[in-house]
Amino acid sequence: KKIYNCMKFKKKYPEHLCIDMLLKDPGGVIANIAQEAMLLFSGYRATFHGMLPLTGVLFLLGLAASIMRCNQIKASFLDAIAVFFLFIALIFSPFLLHLLTGGYLPDRSLMGIPYLYWLFVAIALQTSYLRIRLLAQILILLITVQYIQISSFSSFSHNFVAVHDQLTASQIYERIANQIDDYERIKSYPLEFVGPLRFPNIGHYLKGHSAVTGSSIFEWDDGNPHRSTALLKAFGMGNFRTITDEQRASIISEIDKMPLWPNEGSVRNINGIIVVKFDEYAKHIRSRIEQHAP
Repeated sequence: KKIYNCMKFKKKYPEHLCIDMLLKDPGGVIANIAQEAMLLFSGYRATFHGMLPLTGVLFLLGLAASIMRCNQIKASFLDAIAVFFLFIALIFSPFLLHLLTGGYLPDRSLMGIPYLYWLFVAIALQTSYLRIRLLAQILILLITVQYIQISSFSSFSHNFVAVHDQLTASQIYERIANQIDDYERIKSYPLEFVGPLRFPNIGHYLKGHSAVTGSSIFEWDDGNPHRSTALLKAFGMGNFRTITDEQRASIISEIDKMPLWPNEGSVRNINGIIVVKFDEYAKHIRSRIEQHAP
């Protein structure tokens, strides 16, 4: 809920930043951060695309081995407290930027999490406590099998979606060429993609909650024309450029009359602008365009 509250501040701050949330509700932001941390360290299914609860146990083993090591060297109470807060700081250090984003960031931004896992796993494997060391070794073997299964499923999903996007891009390019008389590959044409092209997940392909995994590029960001145009360029269809909101506003009445892809008429040449209509504009995109209406 608090993530969506940040949307009204997007004009004020760059993407993802939401400082107003921290100022207005610091407790809520910290609660969001704690929830994000718990989901990651407990092996949440939607984050890792497969349930990995054993990773949380392995993480706790490393933490326990560290605490027991402090007791073994007979550290003073103050030293033990200092070590405790040091580990708390280490655990939450990957989430510091969350304070500026309302307690939320895409999973792909949490690059510090693997390093944190490696640290505590190394501590568990090198501890002098035999039971912790043996249990850590057993858990690593089990987790490795899980990771291999998840990695295989993830690779299949990415490849399957990539084939879907490549075939779709090829169809779009062919239909665009049919809309332009004397089409030239070296000439640049204005192009607009309207709405997202949802990738049907009928086959239960891997699809995480972080917006990109297992999703078609044509459906990211509620249908981002910049991403879709860039995808065409990546496939060698680079003679297109995106348009401005002023240009969108000038043709939006004609866009509203168009049927959705792949129906006949879903690709049109409107006043020299090639329009590919996958779906209707998202509400926030349409609202932004209507601000530029003549």
